[in-house]
Amino acid sequence: MYPLIAKISTTVRNAIKLYGLRLSFVFGGWFAPEATMRRAADLFCTPFASSRRRALAAPTFDAREDTLDIDGHAIAAYVWGDPQRQPYVLFAHGWSSHGTRVAKWLPQLRAEGYAVVAFDQPGHGRSGGRLATLPDFTRHLYKVGEHYGPAAAVIGHSLGGAAALLAMARGLRA
Repeated sequence: MYPLIAKISTTVRNAIKLYGLRLSFVFGGWFAPEATMRRAADLFCTPFASSRRRALAAPTFDAREDTLDIDGHAIAAYVWGDPQRQPYVLFAHGWSSHGTRVAKWLPQLRAEGYAVVAFDQPGHGRSGGRLATLPDFTRHLYKVGEHYGPAAAVIGHSLGGAAALLAMARGLRA
């Protein structure tokens, strides 16, 4: 790397990348609109790579780890307690996040007698896939709830909250 570039802060390098991306969309929109549209859609549906690295490094806090096959994706699920014998709370994470983000609520929920089920959406955490959308979030949340049975409650953060609302409107029982 050139010495001058190495001294530029991460914030400045990221700003340069962002402006470069914006310029590529401006010019791409003029000269290759279809390809630019596909690139924008792909970018919009791709979780941040850094969030997957953080999720893979995060502890699972002694969860039982299940793998569910949903829509051809290997979905990583984390289970604390026994959702077949205890009322359970289903956790739906937000964009570029992961299921084990529920960890700070685990002690209180477990102390109150709840099992907890969380999972990683496609392209997130330990789950397979590369892309995700709100319909994917909704469908996968619904299927996880269907797999473990009716939940006592659903906690949804950010996009997970929108997915919880839509999944419940489609019949998710909680």
